[in-house]
Amino acid sequence: MRELTENHIMLNWNRSASPLVSVRCITYNHAPYIACALESFLMQETNFPFEIVVHDDASTDETADIIRTYESRFPHIIKAIYETENQYSKNDGSLKRIIDSECCGKYFAFCEGDDYWIDCKKLQKQVDFLESHQEYVACAHNTLFIELNNRKKDHLMFSQKDAVLTIDNLAERYHASSLMCRSCEYLDIPLFFSCSLAPGDVKLAAYLKFKGPIFRSGEVMSAYRRGVLGSWSKTNADCKRNVANRLNVISFYEEFDEWTDHKYESVSHRIDWLKFNLLLKQGFFFKAKQKYPGLFKKMSLHEKLYYFFKKFFRR
Repeated sequence: MRELTENHIMLNWNRSASPLVSVRCITYNHAPYIACALESFLMQETNFPFEIVVHDDASTDETADIIRTYESRFPHIIKAIYETENQYSKNDGSLKRIIDSECCGKYFAFCEGDDYWIDCKKLQKQVDFLESHQEYVACAHNTLFIELNNRKKDHLMFSQKDAVLTIDNLAERYHASSLMCRSCEYLDIPLFFSCSLAPGDVKLAAYLKFKGPIFRSGEVMSAYRRGVLGSWSKTNADCKRNVANRLNVISFYEEFDEWTDHKYESVSHRIDWLKFNLLLKQGFFFKAKQKYPGLFKKMSLHEKLYYFFKKFFRR
């Protein structure tokens, strides 16, 4: 495969036009993976300009050095932000504000530094869709899960069927590496979304669904490495951290419910399901049954037996 150059990437661009898409890449200690992510952005074939805004959140490994190498090779495409102090840990909205200030696209595409895209037409396909479907606030697609734990097989996140995600089905998801949204919607997100300790993709999905429908294509165009050190999937594997993460999600949805003036039954139903599921995960089988009889009734016999025996045979 021939080495990418700026001229090759920008061949079909109107070079006097502003970027139509801002690719937003947040990275921290992703030295083994960041080059793959950047290469997957740079391989995009489009008839419009795009920019890559990569934010290194004070990495302690070689991530920043790798980004600098790419920045020097693609100075008209890559905008790099190098922090000396970690912004994510502040939990005050500073991370979003800093990246927002550098992005000028009509559309935002997202991918963290340990994930990557696997379709060179991804941006073009998503822009074409949003340009011709004004009723959607965002679009996403299927994602390949790369299991770094060798005991598990790689698999797709969803079936390969298209779906429309709305506020009425909060449980329906997409992976962050697949999302493209209209920047005007993203920039309006209230501050409490940024300050909540829930995962960013959970918060953003809830907000975008509040603003309008999201189209999720069954086509597979990105890959997610599951089990990267320091990632959500890795920290969530720890039992205590898992409970804390679930409580953070519940707390966010409770705030979201208040913010929307309790307008959507789907939000309160989601909160009840999360609380019910947490009780089961913690081994409180009979408490879950007593407190949420309706949800318990909907469980399959297999699920009931699983959680019943889990209560008495916990490791």
